[in-house]
Amino acid sequence: MPVQTRTYSNDMMSFESKDDVLTLLFHLGYLSCDAANSAVSIPNMEVKGRVCPDR
Repeated sequence: MPVQTRTYSNDMMSFESKDDVLTLLFHLGYLSCDAANSAVSIPNMEVKGRVCPDR
């Protein structure tokens, strides 16, 4: 899914779209992007275990 990162205001209190939330998760390190494969992943195994407990 494409994410529009240019609208993010670098403010953790006001979110106007899903793109703002996803951009914040990228900034905080909860998500990473592989541009070559156009894929997003959860790089931290502890977080991945909480989001996807069966993996």
